Amino acid sequence: LDNGKTFEEIATSNNGIFEDTDTWESVMIELPNLSGNPDTVYFAFRFTSDTYVEEEGWYIDDIEITAVEGANTVYTIPRSGVLSGASDPEEVLVTVAGNKLSVGYYQGNILVISNDPRNPSKGIPFKVNNFLIENAQVNRLYGSTGRGVGSQGRVISIDLNTGAGTEIGSSGFEPLKSITINPADNALFAFAKTVADSTAKFVRVNASDGFGLYLFELGLDFTAIVFDTDGTLYLTTSDKKLYELDPVTGATTFVANIGINVGALAINNTGELWAGVDESSENDRIYKIDKVTGVTTRVGRTGLNKKTKALVFGPEDILYGTTGEENLFSALIQIDRTTGAGTQIGLTGFRGILGLAFKYDSTAVSVESQKPTVPDQFELSQNYPNPFNPSTTISFAIPENSNVKLSVYNLLGEEITTLLNGDLSAGYHSVDWNSLKNGKLISSGIYFYSINATGASGNKFISAKKMILLK
Repeated sequence: LDNGKTFEEIATSNNGIFEDTDTWESVMIELPNLSGNPDTVYFAFRFTSDTYVEEEGWYIDDIEITAVEGANTVYTIPRSGVLSGASDPEEVLVTVAGNKLSVGYYQGNILVISNDPRNPSKGIPFKVNNFLIENAQVNRLYGSTGRGVGSQGRVISIDLNTGAGTEIGSSGFEPLKSITINPADNALFAFAKTVADSTAKFVRVNASDGFGLYLFELGLDFTAIVFDTDGTLYLTTSDKKLYELDPVTGATTFVANIGINVGALAINNTGELWAGVDESSENDRIYKIDKVTGVTTRVGRTGLNKKTKALVFGPEDILYGTTGEENLFSALIQIDRTTGAGTQIGLTGFRGILGLAFKYDSTAVSVESQKPTVPDQFELSQNYPNPFNPSTTISFAIPENSNVKLSVYNLLGEEITTLLNGDLSAGYHSVDWNSLKNGKLISSGIYFYSINATGASGNKFISAKKMILLK
């Protein structure tokens, strides 16, 4: 700050001692306090000796300043404290505000100062991985697994048409049970509980890679959780009780006794609470639960004579579930909401799927004007994103009021769906498509979308483009 007039000793080489004065000696000194300093830094070197020195030849050779590759530095405010004895313990809480940092890897040091003449300071390193937790995508079926071989604590996506599963990533928890989506912001949550655990861990799940972030632990033995359409989070316990859970504070509110051992929960579009049982007798029963009184109403049995390990409502309020213990490959099933009868869709390729979550976008196809100006010609733009999963936007321009038909076709030229068929005013328009055909998600592959427009003046415009659906 004063152009180098004042210096502060910040480090000594080898505790201030050169062991061999006849050869060059290389010494590495860590200077964490200088990292990130925006000011000019001057380095000065001082030699002292306990004997009189006459020889020439004390020189400073190359000075190299490096940073730890791939790492940034985290600073915290100083915290004071005194250890009265050499063996006394002391806890230091380091809090890092993630919203102040960019996504990335950081490291820091807790510096301990002592009166030891040879080791006056000691750095205790710590590391921080600051990452962004992504929310669930709409119209995508998520699953979570138990402890089956090759499927431990995985987060997966499942094809609603075939039942085939695709791994998103490992949560770090075994098992990861009863996954659910908060309808307010599409945040993905689950709980983890082993057989040996008396309580469960509540976990926030990163929808892009499956990573599970531990939030808190409760003094309750969870069996299932599910978000209601209004954002209320319900949970059931092994002692046959229904609770509400605050996902931020972890506070629970008792609702009612329910009289059945619940193994799976789901909420339909009208807010009805459905359940599958975790019992040895008639283990494939499906129930509705009154969210106020806890009274249960039996819907029926799937007829598969297997426990329904997970439940979820998908497109058009269709009820889906999974069967299969942790040592067996799970199957995706569809359940009749009137009789409870189950029909197997297909095997997932993963063992012990214990949770299902799905957020349906009921407004998947919408048309809106994008620009106030009128284009001078017809145009069909490339969809975005492309490739996509599961939703994409198709944009087009019409220079005059026109009758427009916008359709999607497969490679065989068969029409998959008609996104738009009607009169539009001149301007820029867009249509969102969520990969649905008759309420079901279509399979991955190459598709074409085409526009057939006839303007008020009689001008015609026909164009088509390719798009790719990846899952």
